[in-house]
Amino acid sequence: MKLTDAQLRYKDLLKLEYGRYYPLIDWISSDDADRLNRQRKELLKKLKPVVESGCNGTKPDVSKLSPGCRLCAAGQWSCLFINGRCNANCFYCPAPQDDKQAVPQSNGLEFGTPEAYVRYIKQFGFKGISLSGGEPFLDFERSLTYLKAAKEAFGASVHVWLYTNGILATREKLIALRDAGLDEIRFDVGAVNYDLTQLRLAVGVIPVVTVEIPAVPDEYERLKMLVREMADAGVDYLNLHQMRMTRHNMPGFIERGLELSHGKRPTVPRSEITALKLMLYVKTEGIDLPVNYCSFAFKDRYQHAAARFRHAKIIKEDYEDVTSNAYIRSMALQGNGGDIQKAVRCLREERPGWEWYFEENSKRLFVTRTALESLSYTEGLRLYVGYHNTRIRREHDLSLAGRRVQLDTENSVYIERRPDGPETEIPSGEIPDFRQLIASGFKKNNFDPDRYEQWYPLIYHEFIEQGLPDYY
Repeated sequence: MKLTDAQLRYKDLLKLEYGRYYPLIDWISSDDADRLNRQRKELLKKLKPVVESGCNGTKPDVSKLSPGCRLCAAGQWSCLFINGRCNANCFYCPAPQDDKQAVPQSNGLEFGTPEAYVRYIKQFGFKGISLSGGEPFLDFERSLTYLKAAKEAFGASVHVWLYTNGILATREKLIALRDAGLDEIRFDVGAVNYDLTQLRLAVGVIPVVTVEIPAVPDEYERLKMLVREMADAGVDYLNLHQMRMTRHNMPGFIERGLELSHGKRPTVPRSEITALKLMLYVKTEGIDLPVNYCSFAFKDRYQHAAARFRHAKIIKEDYEDVTSNAYIRSMALQGNGGDIQKAVRCLREERPGWEWYFEENSKRLFVTRTALESLSYTEGLRLYVGYHNTRIRREHDLSLAGRRVQLDTENSVYIERRPDGPETEIPSGEIPDFRQLIASGFKKNNFDPDRYEQWYPLIYHEFIEQGLPDYY
């Protein structure tokens, strides 16, 4: 397999990130990568007639997702980390679980009171909330308090679920969660050696009971037996995650000889194969248990894009657009004085003023996509296209452009934007083709890679990549 420039860059970045540990990691060989790519292709081919693929192919089956997963896929979910500590010791956990954080956190923001979190949910219009950790049962009263506040504020309009290993779950506590309005509970039964005893306490108490576990390759045969047991026990959904390595779980991965593929994050190819095989097994055997595979590609592309979109629509200027991959697109036309003034006159006649802006100092004409489309005259002009990423912070970084969002009379957050790479210059003769491409959503079948190779950075920012990434 010939690696692309992007794949080579990721490989180099991982060498820097893992340093002296890099040679100790069992990186996948080219032959194994090719073989597993072919195996995945065959599995997806077999699944195609019996599943409904979604999210640009990053989620193989979206036909029967839990209510929480549907909200996640739609970008309408907020995760509140009740604490940062856990009473289990799962080798696959990607984060340290010994942090005695003082207050719950979400999206890097601290929420010291339930009321503050409720205002945040209201401001950004979330329709789903998850209570996570760590382990929420370690701070049960805190979890209960935040749950009650959310349900009192939003009622059935916001779906709330809780993640747990189940070790501290009792029927009394589960009833208290139900009475407070908990809609769904998700058990990581991998933390308790796949024992369903504690989970069974929740069936018939909490409206939706889900099992959420990583797809561990060595556990495939065991999981085949377990899916029947889960279905018989009354489990409503099974969520399988693709395993990925971090500096925290790296020792466990190395000890178990798990083979890793390069990428934005090192992932376990056989974990994905295991999830697809189990999904196919459940479908083939007619087991009444919906299986959702949550790939790293889905998390990296869709969950991150959802956060960018929420922030981008707040901070973008009227003469800018938000792309389908949720980056702010800023386009500026430049040329000699006569040509640029001609374009300005054209826009004054054709488009309302808020879709374009002429900056006198730089002699740049900023335009939205629709304003650019309405320009019949671009001869002699050059188009500069840049993209901005966004983030939310409690304190404003004065080196970045930002906009304050007031949550209440005392609390506010800042939405900040920063350039995501350099601008790309598009000569006058290529502007019509570029205009056509962004109007069509940068579909690959409209893109000639030999002619416009320099546009690949633009395509990354414009649309969410399709399918599951190759192993390499």
